[in-house]
Amino acid sequence: MGKDKTVAFIDIGSNSIHLLVVKFFPGTTGMPIFHDKEMVRLGQSLYKDGRIDRSTIEKCQLVTKSFMQIANSLGADEIISFATCAAREAPNRSELLKAIRSDDHQVNVISGEEEARLINLGVTGGKGVGKRTIFIDIGGGSTEISISQGREILYLDSLAMGSVRYAYSFPFDQGGPISESEYGSYQREVLLHSYRSAKAVRDIGFERAVGSSGTMMALADMCAVRRGDGDASYFTLSELKSLMEDLRRTDAHAKTSFPGLSPGRIDIITPGGAIAEELMYIFGIERIEVSELGLKEGMYVDYLLEQGMGDIDEKESSVLALAKRCGYDKVHADCVTKNSIAMFDGLRDAGVHSMDDRWRDRLRYASILHDIGEIFGFSKHRIYSYMLVKSAGLPGMAIEDIDAIALMARFHYKKMPRPTNGMLSIFDKKDLGSMMMSLVILRYADVMDRSRTCPVDSLSFTDDGKNVEMTVCSKEGIDMVMWRLDEMKEEFRIAFGRNIMLNLRLHSG
Repeated sequence: MGKDKTVAFIDIGSNSIHLLVVKFFPGTTGMPIFHDKEMVRLGQSLYKDGRIDRSTIEKCQLVTKSFMQIANSLGADEIISFATCAAREAPNRSELLKAIRSDDHQVNVISGEEEARLINLGVTGGKGVGKRTIFIDIGGGSTEISISQGREILYLDSLAMGSVRYAYSFPFDQGGPISESEYGSYQREVLLHSYRSAKAVRDIGFERAVGSSGTMMALADMCAVRRGDGDASYFTLSELKSLMEDLRRTDAHAKTSFPGLSPGRIDIITPGGAIAEELMYIFGIERIEVSELGLKEGMYVDYLLEQGMGDIDEKESSVLALAKRCGYDKVHADCVTKNSIAMFDGLRDAGVHSMDDRWRDRLRYASILHDIGEIFGFSKHRIYSYMLVKSAGLPGMAIEDIDAIALMARFHYKKMPRPTNGMLSIFDKKDLGSMMMSLVILRYADVMDRSRTCPVDSLSFTDDGKNVEMTVCSKEGIDMVMWRLDEMKEEFRIAFGRNIMLNLRLHSG
């Protein structure tokens, strides 16, 4: 960086909202100058009643606005905000995002795998680890698992278990003692949701275990007091078993006497501890170190890497990795990508649309991945492509990017969806329009390589406000392509509000 720069990172979690402000000086990796957090409990009403209630949304809005004001008062040039599990899962996610977003505050809802990757970066500092290490972060709504060796991340997963989720989705009174059978219900739920990670952990192996999050730190603090040495940098499975046996037997009032347990965690410490205990048992962890670092620090490290301290484009890398794993047709994918970007840029230059580069990137990634479902056969490949993109996580991507890419893959072939299609209801009005336009572009680009010979050399566009003229320059006769594009004129008109006229210009090789 050539000059001083201040960047604020906001982590909107299921339990708490964190703010980290970092000052970057030329020739340095920056210095944290401010940190604050507020417990908002986005997940409490979500996991209790099935949606985030209005009062919680208003509190979240108040806290994020306050954190933005603090960041601005500290001279922030940029504010980066990520929301995690509660925002991912809430059926009224759009209501939450509408409340906390503004023209100068964009919030990305990230996938569980991306959350796990960022936590891993935060705990390791992006510098890697000498020994093969498993990382466990028990959040309010989800638990993130990763395994690293050196700077390579060998495994990522996000499990649907968390301290707030378990406290409010189970019909147990957190104000009173938790019976042995109720505690066993937590443990059985952990076992049910961790089978995939358990197998991966056994197959990959580890030499060291590290835990993070407020739950892990609280457990470490209490174990340190009971041990008598005050060392809260670790705890053992036997220490945790003893602690949890005492915690679950006490009511909320009695828990206030446990040194190291803050009042704000009294109602969620028992389910959170049950998750930690069962995962340590399942994974075979006898001793776990505890880190105070986590997602917000991972956002910081990721920012550094994006500023040139790493030579890997995480987003493109994850897209290409998925494509290669699925044995994609690289020649066709490259051709469709070339066509779609030429069409996107040409239409934008002609003034037909004003979509930004975020949608350009989404279209590019969807062009690479649109046919990966062919690994399971052609007849329903568009559906399989959608499922593969959604389930892969795509580290580096926001959840909204993944949604858009997956849906483009889903509808790139056969019938064009109507804007009222339920699968598109996750988009607000503006993004729905961009989604429809991007989808039409991908469909056109795919048809242009119908012969799998990449016959289209270039595209050019003119626009008079009512009609778009697209000239297709090709090295060979493509009558079937032009017929199909002509049949798709109505799709273009609905998406772009223009009629499209097609011209073919042939040239010799």
